[in-house]
Amino acid sequence: MLMNLKEKKGFTLVEILMAMIIIGILTQVSYGLLIDIRKRAFDATAIADGKNLMTAVANSFGLLDDVDYTHFPGDGREVGTKRFSDGGGRPAAFK
Repeated sequence: MLMNLKEKKGFTLVEILMAMIIIGILTQVSYGLLIDIRKRAFDATAIADGKNLMTAVANSFGLLDDVDYTHFPGDGREVGTKRFSDGGGRPAAFK
């Protein structure tokens, strides 16, 4: 009878359950790490977008030092236009 048990091949129910438990634990740990990595990536993207926006705004307004931003009701919708003596001009800063 003992010889018949030794010759059988395959896994027992306990071995299969232990493997499933270990795989489940590894899955939960990796899922938690994945969520944390994605959150940090979204935060880094938001910070980079904010810095890019600040740079774009600084570049836009830094070059418009000589523009008069006073606006009167009869001037229309454009604010911050600059007209040069040769007839040319700069587009409006705000519309």
